[in-house]
Amino acid sequence: MFTPTFSTLDDNLFYPDYEKSIISIPQFVKYLFFLEKNSDLPHEMQHLANTIIDTVDSVENVIIWLIDGIGSNLNEHSPYSTLIQEYGGFLSSVFPTTTAVAITSIMTGAPPVQHGLFAHVMHVPFLHSLIDHLRYTKINMAGERTPLPTDEETRAQILWKMPFFENFHKNVSYYHLIHQAFLNSGFSHIIYPQKERNLGYLTFYEALEKIRLLIERQPATKKLFILYTATIDNLAHTLGTSHYLQPLLLTHYVTAWKQMLNHFSSDTLKKTVIILVSDHGQVPLDKKNVFMIPKPLLSQCMKYSPLIGSSGRVLHFYPESHHIDSLKELLTENFSNKAIVLKFDEVLPLLGAPMPLSNEIRKNVEKRVGTICVVFKDNFVLPSIYSSSRVRTDLDDVVLFANTHGSLTPMELLTPFFALPLHEFQERLAETKFF
Repeated sequence: MFTPTFSTLDDNLFYPDYEKSIISIPQFVKYLFFLEKNSDLPHEMQHLANTIIDTVDSVENVIIWLIDGIGSNLNEHSPYSTLIQEYGGFLSSVFPTTTAVAITSIMTGAPPVQHGLFAHVMHVPFLHSLIDHLRYTKINMAGERTPLPTDEETRAQILWKMPFFENFHKNVSYYHLIHQAFLNSGFSHIIYPQKERNLGYLTFYEALEKIRLLIERQPATKKLFILYTATIDNLAHTLGTSHYLQPLLLTHYVTAWKQMLNHFSSDTLKKTVIILVSDHGQVPLDKKNVFMIPKPLLSQCMKYSPLIGSSGRVLHFYPESHHIDSLKELLTENFSNKAIVLKFDEVLPLLGAPMPLSNEIRKNVEKRVGTICVVFKDNFVLPSIYSSSRVRTDLDDVVLFANTHGSLTPMELLTPFFALPLHEFQERLAETKFF
């Protein structure tokens, strides 16, 4: 079992380990299919890929099961714990540890500094406004929202690096399986724009059956599937990772796999690899640590930085250079026990930036990330100051989460990972006796 190595940033906050992180997933898949070595692929992952390749005739299909929002606590549940320990380990997420940023890193195989998404809500100079990636809207200074255009030019301006799998290989067919509720909406306009590749599903059983049919009706073509499930993340936000429904849901997934794999042909089972990966973990919240910026302080902040971006447990400010020190002093004075306040140069290493960074890239990153970032400690959180239609200054319309993410605690950074041939996966599931 392999794990990332985290360097300390502050009390219980750590730098992501980009050498053993989720950005390696595309290169791992490429190696499985074509044995193409890449110096960026961690040794442990290359060894695991070689072990898989040695046990199958050839890798014809890969299923990436992407579970949103499951962290190291997955290791507490059977049979996931056994699979993690014997066929993988843990990878580091990226910064910020949010869905939009981390899934983009998985899909592009790049750290945030290269793909250009740095927050749920961030400034995009091309659009002259803040944008909300998840809702795919522009936000003006009053907090009012308008839909973003869905053309390719807008997408290219938002996303600097296109997803790795879009032009993966001419001999590999590529599909996304996404719950019907998220299909062709919001964030999918950025990361899943090719509608002909997107397959909606209502139940997990249906998703697995669609995978089986695509493989077995076209056996001569190599196929890559990304099976995205968001329910764990939604459940963690609303009820918490310790709620009894989480193990029930994880058991449901295992039940579905066990039952559906009985319908897969033996040839498919032998030539297909399953990879489990997640984008980020979660931290439990204490309601007393959920707060809004007091209106007088917010007014002061917005004099320096009229636009304020957010990433769950991170705030992004965009003051002019002559206001940076004054705003940092103001924020440090008010948030010193809740967060650390970082200038842009201190944020760059968190984003996976190589050093030295060219002036052009540096300027482009700074315009989006901001010249000051506030990173919250422990389980403090400040909900987005932008509601659906206004700038928010109170908690009246805030849905208080049980768990959240975005910062740099180990619970948010650690993500589970395993990979093995589908026939071995079936055998290991058969040994599970909790049904």
